[in-house]
Amino acid sequence: MAFSIGQRVTSFFTGGGTIQSGLIIPMDDTTDKLQVVAFDNDALGTRAWPIRKLDRVGEEEDDAPIS
Repeated sequence: MAFSIGQRVTSFFTGGGTIQSGLIIPMDDTTDKLQVVAFDNDALGTRAWPIRKLDRVGEEEDDAPIS
């Protein structure tokens, strides 16, 4: 699963961010596939992050029961 440039994402560890690049596929198959994310948290800035650790913003709310 890759994300589109400009798409909002979040993760448990990093909080929110915005995708800044297309998929980065490492030369060796043992490394995670990455995408560059600009995080809302100034301490993290912009860095490559494993896509398996990112979720689309709002994805978890879609699964929540309607009350």
